[in-house]
Amino acid sequence: MFYSDGDRLMDPKILAATLFLPLFPLSLLFNLLFEGLRHALPRVVVLLAWPQIGLWLIHQAGEPVPGWVMALALATSLLYGFRAIVLRELIHWIGFLAVSSWTILWVVAGFHDDWETVGLLALGSSVPLGILTLLSGHLEKRFGASYAGLYNGLGHAMPRFSGLLVATILAVVATPVFPGFATMMAAFLQAAVSGLWESIVLCLVWMMWAWAGARLIQGFVVGKDDPAEVEDLPIMVAWLYGLLLGGLAVFGIVMMDRLS
Repeated sequence: MFYSDGDRLMDPKILAATLFLPLFPLSLLFNLLFEGLRHALPRVVVLLAWPQIGLWLIHQAGEPVPGWVMALALATSLLYGFRAIVLRELIHWIGFLAVSSWTILWVVAGFHDDWETVGLLALGSSVPLGILTLLSGHLEKRFGASYAGLYNGLGHAMPRFSGLLVATILAVVATPVFPGFATMMAAFLQAAVSGLWESIVLCLVWMMWAWAGARLIQGFVVGKDDPAEVEDLPIMVAWLYGLLLGGLAVFGIVMMDRLS
């Protein structure tokens, strides 16, 4: 493969990074791996480590990211954001949102010289996905599956869990003040330099994330039929999740200040 603006062979590290900041069709391999894991903890480890490996490979290459990679990254993000709208199984939804959000990092990494900041942005985008994976494990333990619409009215039956679920989904879809918002702002700043179409695609991706998140919340939390005899999260566990989400919000504000 060649750079779009020259005759040099593409650095193999950039090519390898397309698996860890997964571009279509290599994104299919990541989703097979992620969905094949049967426990929450290894899934969380993959979510935290996978994009960091990709960014490290790009940094080690030390060369500009080819223009076609940028275009494919935005197309992949748009595709997976669109497909997430119709997903009801929570683990599948997490995998698709992971791909859609990590590919945005190509835009940030392609123009940003501060690799520490890019790595922190990647971490801030991955941690909410990890929290949502742990919450999915609680659903699987109680109901045997984490499928939106399979049971209604969790807002009434499990208010602590439902509040955390809603807050975490908002963090995943880059709602201010969470770190994903800082990542999107960094991508918008870089896209504004490149051209109008990149900014339009980013707007569409963000809108699809919000739509997908709203549908997921509706499927789990909203409803009149309470699941019978279901136990809510223990208060101390709920507080731990809440503190983690509060820390994420503070981290997001710090990252916005760092980018300004």
